[in-house]
Amino acid sequence: MRRIAVTTAGILATVTALFVMWELSNIVVLFIISLAIAAMVRGPAEYLIRRGWKRWLALLAVYLVGLAVPIGLLALVGWRTVSESDPLLNSLIAGYVQLYAALQSGGGALASLAARLPAPTSLTALLTDEQSEAFIAAAVKITTQVGNVFSQLLIAIVVSIYWTADRLRFERVWLSLLPSEARAVARNRWRTLESGVGAYLRSELTQSILAGLILALGYWMMDIRYPVLLAFVAAVAWFIPLVGGVVGVALVAVFGATVSPLVGVVAPAFSLLVFLFLEFYIEPKLYARERYWRVLVLLVMIAMTDAFGLIGLLAAPPLATALQLWINDLLTPPPVAVDTRPVFDFSAVHAKMEEARALLQESNGETSPRLANLFSRLEELVKDVEEIKT
Repeated sequence: MRRIAVTTAGILATVTALFVMWELSNIVVLFIISLAIAAMVRGPAEYLIRRGWKRWLALLAVYLVGLAVPIGLLALVGWRTVSESDPLLNSLIAGYVQLYAALQSGGGALASLAARLPAPTSLTALLTDEQSEAFIAAAVKITTQVGNVFSQLLIAIVVSIYWTADRLRFERVWLSLLPSEARAVARNRWRTLESGVGAYLRSELTQSILAGLILALGYWMMDIRYPVLLAFVAAVAWFIPLVGGVVGVALVAVFGATVSPLVGVVAPAFSLLVFLFLEFYIEPKLYARERYWRVLVLLVMIAMTDAFGLIGLLAAPPLATALQLWINDLLTPPPVAVDTRPVFDFSAVHAKMEEARALLQESNGETSPRLANLFSRLEELVKDVEEIKT
């Protein structure tokens, strides 16, 4: 009965915890993101601490650099992207008008296909007074969502600062909920999980920034229109497992072909070489652990995006990496315990005992009763230890 009661209580506690987590899902997602940020920051901070920096100064430097670099890059990319978006939109509309006219003039199946496509006037109507209110409402909605994501990221960063600054105390609090014999194993698994997630995130973020910089420079040298916008899309697509590189190469091939057939071949080949360089040269230096399961990452990204939107998409990679490391730890058989205790040499002890007995016998009765008693007790102790060892 006691075992049934304990099992029932465990099931009820698990269901209750899952229900509370679902009701507070946004808070849970923010907490996951804050843990991921703290894990990503801890590696560089500990490196500076080992180099002699004070802890608070190392954390301050890492957080400032970690915030300044992405914000600066986003500001630069945003300014260039806005300046390139308007001519890109006009170019896309002009290209669609030409394609629509070519399909209509083709006759037969091409003309029937053109009849199924929206007319060019319906695209330009988005910029006219007829649907300007809907267009503005959609733009306001997107802006609001982006602002909400940035505010949640700011909250996650603040929480990660508290978590990083007082890491040991937080660990002691949640480890105190576990049995004493399980705390050491739980601490080791937690720190292994934390270091793995941090290394993965640093690797992906560094690769994405390098991809954007190298691709933007290459596209600009090839005279491809909208180089920064294309490089930004390719760098963001790099975060998508399995298909991210394919999406980036395909977009570059389309826009490169608008310059010349040669650029349409060279530009995607250049993009593919950059992605291969990042995948097989840069990533092993930044993330030396076992390859992560791309399918698992993709499935978690789809599920989290469907459930929580853009903020879920941001929380998916660290969550998937944590799941993989946890599964790997469960599947790895525990190491066989090997008795490394030294073998006790009783022959040396017996030799010393014989020497002591000879000295006692040579004393010709001058040995004190107390010393003789100690020697006899020592002999009994040696016999007891020898029996235990054998």
